[in-house]
Amino acid sequence: MKEQFVASFFTELGALEFHECLLALGDQEAKMVPVPRRISVSCGTGVLFTLPFDKNTMNNPDLDSVYLIEGEKYTKLWSQDD
Repeated sequence: MKEQFVASFFTELGALEFHECLLALGDQEAKMVPVPRRISVSCGTGVLFTLPFDKNTMNNPDLDSVYLIEGEKYTKLWSQDD
């Protein structure tokens, strides 16, 4: 089973642009989703994806955080605050 990641954003436009970037990179499983409040207090829209996160090719100024999803657990991999 592929690893799954979720990215949270400051704006819905950022989420849409990130989603389009992932599709262009070949992640046909990427989709926009609501994110749990426990991982984002921003716009509430996120992107679920399966490509390993690369901050160089997946950079977006509205990207807040990226998490690895393991069952019900969210492990933060990257954040604007880091």
